[in-house]
Amino acid sequence: MKIVFLWAGWLSANIAGYYQVRTFYQPLPNAKPSLADYRTTIHWEPDIKTDAAGKATVSFYNAAPPTDVRIILQGITGNGEPVNTSASYKVGQQL
Repeated sequence: MKIVFLWAGWLSANIAGYYQVRTFYQPLPNAKPSLADYRTTIHWEPDIKTDAAGKATVSFYNAAPPTDVRIILQGITGNGEPVNTSASYKVGQQL
């Protein structure tokens, strides 16, 4: 870890292990099933913004095999409060 003191009361830290957000790989919907259908993580989107009512729309392609899908949502409110919820559905059903 590298710490640089900028001025009294302020410092900058470069912490090993931290990295910038990367784009999550999402295969095309017509990709071969061996590449698209057996993923354990189907979608990851680290920067979802909600509207004034707290709503957001997220789109992704399901895995093809019949299975139960678990959705886990974690985030931080504008006030810095953590939020966490989960839901599940079966592939082929509409939410």
